[in-house]
Amino acid sequence: MLANTSYVYEDWLIDWMRNNPYSQQLYQDRRDDEIPVPQPYLSDATIAFMDSVDAGGNKVFPKMNIVNMHVGSNPHFVTPPTNLDSLKVFLRKKWDDNTDAGWAYKPEAGTNFTWPLPEDMSYTNDTLLTAAMGGFPLGDLYHWFPDKYKQWEAQRSVEWNNINDILDNGLGTPIAKDPATLPVHFKLEQNYPNPFNPTTNIKFNLPRSSEVELSVYNILGQRVMTLVNQKMQAGYHQVSFDASKLSSGMYIYRIRAGNFVSTKKMMLIK
Repeated sequence: MLANTSYVYEDWLIDWMRNNPYSQQLYQDRRDDEIPVPQPYLSDATIAFMDSVDAGGNKVFPKMNIVNMHVGSNPHFVTPPTNLDSLKVFLRKKWDDNTDAGWAYKPEAGTNFTWPLPEDMSYTNDTLLTAAMGGFPLGDLYHWFPDKYKQWEAQRSVEWNNINDILDNGLGTPIAKDPATLPVHFKLEQNYPNPFNPTTNIKFNLPRSSEVELSVYNILGQRVMTLVNQKMQAGYHQVSFDASKLSSGMYIYRIRAGNFVSTKKMMLIK
């Protein structure tokens, strides 16, 4: 599963790929098809393969999903890179004659096998700051967002439980497959059983294919688990929620599917 990722080409790189001396020479030689161009994170063929469905509308590979992928979101680094000139030399040599050139921000870090590398890649993009599981920033929390790391550490057992559940069970299974029975309206149903201990089922209806986010929150409004975050086929769906790692109490689950938003409460009693 490809989940919670970001992929972007900065403007300077896109411009330089086209206008550097190597590419310009290719253009003059009428070898335009060899000029380097930005490549997508995943090709259309790869995405189609991962999202392929059978005659009944079921995913052929239910555990192979693309979830919460951000393409083209510039992170807006707090500390912009200062080694662009050496990066351009490195790229030019690789493309020209495949030789190496030093490009590292702090070359001594590589020589001394320092890991992780000392670059500060903290950023200010509001979307990416909440794009990881649990609403945390993407990337190295320990080094780039130490205040968020402490919050993440306090709930990591819940996150691991969520990850293992997704790996074991996928991201939700359609429970009605006959196109003639597709629902007319979006709907989020009350979980059953309720109260529950420790598992319960949540059903929802999609009249058309939609980007779906289904999350669980505690009574303080803090997200404790994301059950679904992907595009799903139209139909009647059911997702299992395992709260074995959570404490007793009232929880709230919310679905967002396109412009449809609905929220309901459920009670965990241990």
